[in-house]
Amino acid sequence: ETANPGEHGNGWYFGHLETPIQDEGNVFKGLPQLSVQLRRYVETGEDPIYVMVYTAKGGFLYQVVSTVILHRDDLQLYDSNESQITLVTCYPRWVYDHRLLVTAELVGVKDG
Repeated sequence: ETANPGEHGNGWYFGHLETPIQDEGNVFKGLPQLSVQLRRYVETGEDPIYVMVYTAKGGFLYQVVSTVILHRDDLQLYDSNESQITLVTCYPRWVYDHRLLVTAELVGVKDG
């Protein structure tokens, strides 16, 4: 039980980095590049990174605030006092014994 988009708390979303079938189920294939982009944003002030989540209630705009890689055995779901999401995928390619977590905080809402 995690928060839905726009709700108070942390919504957890899991997706594949890649699958054996080309372009099938690899919804998070670009997630590893976010670590580099976030570092550039923090160091140089380049454009922030946003994630948009659409539901029947509207669109929810989140700004990426952190990325972390941890061993799969260390993954624990946690809640938050903020409205945020955490995107999770297996990592690295062809090994998959770690998890990449990308956390983003709600910064805007567009009613549907």
